Amino acid sequence: MTLKVLMGNAGIKRNVFARNVPDKSADADFRIFRAWRHDSTDQKLRHLLKIKDLERKNDNIPMATKRNREHIPAVCWIWIIIFSLTVSTGSAAQDDRGIKRINTRRVALVIGNGNYDVSPLRNPVNDADDMEKVLKKLKFKVIKGTNLNKKEMLNHLSRFSKALRQADVGLFFFGGHGIQLNNRNYLIPVGCIVEAETDVEYEGLDAGRVISRMGSAGSRLNIVILDACRNNPFHRSFRSSAQGLARMDAPKGTIIAYATSPGSVASDGTGRNGTYTRHLLSAFPVPGLNIQDVFNQAGMGVMEETGDKQIPWTSNTPIPRYFLAGGPGGGDRIPSKKGSITVKPIPPDSWIRILNIPPKYRDGIQLEPGRYHIEVSANGYTRQREWVTLRAGQDLVLNVDLVEESEPEPILRPLQGTLGISSNNTNNTNNTNNTNNTNNTNNTNNTNNKPVRPVSPSPGDTWTEPVTGMVFVWVPEGCFRMGSDSGNNEEKPVHRVCLDGFWMGKTEVTQGQWKIIMGNNLWKKIMGNNPSYFKSGDSHPVEQVSWHDAKKFASKLSTESGQEFKLPSESQWEYAARSGGKDETYAGGDHLDQLAWYDDNSGGKTHPVADKSPNGLGLYDMSGNVWEWCEDVYDKNAYAKHASKNPLVLSGSTSRVVRGGSWSNNPRFVRSAIRIGLDPGDTYSFMGFRLCVP
Repeated sequence: MTLKVLMGNAGIKRNVFARNVPDKSADADFRIFRAWRHDSTDQKLRHLLKIKDLERKNDNIPMATKRNREHIPAVCWIWIIIFSLTVSTGSAAQDDRGIKRINTRRVALVIGNGNYDVSPLRNPVNDADDMEKVLKKLKFKVIKGTNLNKKEMLNHLSRFSKALRQADVGLFFFGGHGIQLNNRNYLIPVGCIVEAETDVEYEGLDAGRVISRMGSAGSRLNIVILDACRNNPFHRSFRSSAQGLARMDAPKGTIIAYATSPGSVASDGTGRNGTYTRHLLSAFPVPGLNIQDVFNQAGMGVMEETGDKQIPWTSNTPIPRYFLAGGPGGGDRIPSKKGSITVKPIPPDSWIRILNIPPKYRDGIQLEPGRYHIEVSANGYTRQREWVTLRAGQDLVLNVDLVEESEPEPILRPLQGTLGISSNNTNNTNNTNNTNNTNNTNNTNNTNNKPVRPVSPSPGDTWTEPVTGMVFVWVPEGCFRMGSDSGNNEEKPVHRVCLDGFWMGKTEVTQGQWKIIMGNNLWKKIMGNNPSYFKSGDSHPVEQVSWHDAKKFASKLSTESGQEFKLPSESQWEYAARSGGKDETYAGGDHLDQLAWYDDNSGGKTHPVADKSPNGLGLYDMSGNVWEWCEDVYDKNAYAKHASKNPLVLSGSTSRVVRGGSWSNNPRFVRSAIRIGLDPGDTYSFMGFRLCVP
């Protein structure tokens, strides 16, 4: 099934079910480039180099494809390269399950001023640099400036205001000097000259102006952080003696956070960061904390460290519960605008249904943002189904071209073998990790056979799935005490669970394995199909995959391999993580640095699977690297309802369980017993999965 994407101001149009037949002109090439013009620069260059390299390999290029290439003179190639590299990367991108918008819904302006002529500050530039890193990990588009004069601050504010119009959440952070004058707060640029109080209004940037610009942008939640409550550097020129910042009333949908209470002075800190900012940097990436909880946790940390000499302060109107790093219930999110879906089928009298919702389809149907299963059918045509993703405020137009039942198989399908990129050729991934490498010499024609597994497996036995080279470890049957008396409330009560034996993936699913299964379309085989934020190599775990994505991967692998694959249940996951139900804090014992990639040792990124030590069953990275989706619906009271034998929770909320923690979490969140819930449509750079076989 080929997909065409056409972008326009009026909305987004897709030919979801276009006939899979060869193009007759160079238009095919242009459509391909247009479809991926939103890739990053390095991705585009890689794609272009791959295509040009294929053209040089005459033995591997079908004649039809070569003839299409001949329609494009050299000057057109140059134009296409320039066009594809210069179009904004923030518009949209496609994948095989629907439109994926890559322009962020979170925007931040981060400013750190420290190089003042009078009373310079040591930490604000570091604060801004570190805040930028953390916010980017949380999927913010960050506009950052350090040591800015007033003109530069205004320019950054203007850029921020424009970007904020397309965002749901805006965040403004300022570290530096701030002054209150006549109950108004002014953020001080670098290089300003203040000889009298009246100069502040002209030399400084009114914080109220920032808040007003954010409020007028239309974002649903605005977060303002002012680590600017230092001593007034110009106090000798002032008649008044007011210290710190004045309290400001937060407009609708806004929370204002101060490093200390109004009228008080904050510490600049003795280390790399200011005291308040350092605690914020620790609290922001913690899953399960809504934005109010983030500021509460940071504030309590500051109070404890300073002996209550510095008391952070917040001011806000009622705001939605919003989770920067994922919430425990998955449903506490900012309400989003509705979008619309219109299907334009060929033939025009086709029947159209949306399978996963009760309302009947009508053109322009208004729906909440989410994923929808579209079915288009007509007499004499092959029925087509496709999952699509609808974004807030999006008008999605689907052009559907059904295939007649009498049509022959598409010509492009056998060409996969000609190019040496068939869906079962595992040599297309350059997986350097020895736990996933297998001898694939004879795999070309074996996908109709079930993988060979030990008939009577013993602890420690493994088998290799031949399509991807994925290794599975036998987890013998047994009983264990699930949960933790010393953990969070949702980890209680500790209760006895018994499980049948099963096979568990030795590692998290890697980017190379993902591309083998999900890149089984001719052009996706050439260009790749990798949703990961950290595209560091095929041996790294795939991330930025939703629960739905993981389920789709398991389904496709099951079809190609002839064996049932699924996500583990929550009880299977914890039993396997704890080396067969042992009393282990982390997956494999208590020596965390030997076992897991987490915030203290990860360097802020994922790492190749199986780089750390395995647990007692020979499983890697059950703690850390990336969180892992489980089959269960998340219910905070699930443990009180569990069956004693093979429990599986399929009701109680709309979110799904994730386990194990990630590269971005502190030790508490990589424990074997930790459990949280996320929306099944969420995608984060710390979210991956592994598979099991019942």
